[in-house]
Amino acid sequence: MARQEKGTEKIACTSSQARSGSGEARNCDLMLMPSELESFGLAALEAMACKVPTISTNVGGVPELIDHGKNGFLTNVGDVEMMAKYAVEILSDEKRLREMGDLARLKRNRASVQRRSLSNTRSLRSGPRALAVNFVRS
Repeated sequence: MARQEKGTEKIACTSSQARSGSGEARNCDLMLMPSELESFGLAALEAMACKVPTISTNVGGVPELIDHGKNGFLTNVGDVEMMAKYAVEILSDEKRLREMGDLARLKRNRASVQRRSLSNTRSLRSGPRALAVNFVRS
């Protein structure tokens, strides 16, 4: 994750791996995920919950979360130059940064509702339990 301090050229980088669960995302402007392998993209989902747009490689489940150009950007594995281009593009436009962050939170909330609905459906298949129904509108 990266955060550029206002009025300076300082960019602070942190590792989500080293700070798992510390809430670093809410202090950042942008999440960079140059992963070669990714299962679901939980780090991206956490950033999205904090209105932080994500630039990630298009691996694993991440493309299901990021709508390219709307709430973040996707690149091919190893394309660091394109990631840098997208980062400069987002950080250079405060209005677009906020809009992408808002859309990221919206997408995250929809993904969360869909995941709960799937979980409830699986519970129904495994035997009698309390019934909880979530409706998802597309």
